[in-house]
Amino acid sequence: MKAFLLLAMIVSPVLASAQTMRSGSETGSDAKSRCIHDPDIVRTERPDDQTILFYMRDHTVWKNSLQFSCIGLKNEPDGFTYQPTDPSEELLCSNQVTIRLNSFHSFCQLGDFNRVQVAPEPNAAGRVVR
Repeated sequence: MKAFLLLAMIVSPVLASAQTMRSGSETGSDAKSRCIHDPDIVRTERPDDQTILFYMRDHTVWKNSLQFSCIGLKNEPDGFTYQPTDPSEELLCSNQVTIRLNSFHSFCQLGDFNRVQVAPEPNAAGRVVR
C-alpha cells in the first residue's frame, strides 16, 4: 500500500505536466522550459532571420527567438523542416530543436518561446477573424 501511494505521488505531477505541454501552454515559468504541441500549429511566419512566429489552433501566438541569426530564414522560398524534441509527445521545446532551411540546406537552432499578442488581420470580406 505504501508503495502504491508513493507511486501515485510521483506519477500525478508528471501526468499533469504532460497535459499542460499538450495544450500548448508553457511547461514552466522560465522561457527555457516552454514547449508547444506540434499538431496544434496552424501556420508560421518569419518576420526576420532570427524570429519565427507559431500561430496555434487556440489563437495564441508563440514567438521563438532563434539562438543566432539564421541567414536566409526570412526569404527561404521552401520554408523549413524540423523534428519535434520528443516525437512521441510531438513537442517543440525551447532551445532543443534544430530547423533546416529547405532551399539553402543550412541548420539553425530554435531559442526561447514566448507568448505574444498579435493584432488579428481582417479576412477578404474585411472582417476581423479571431
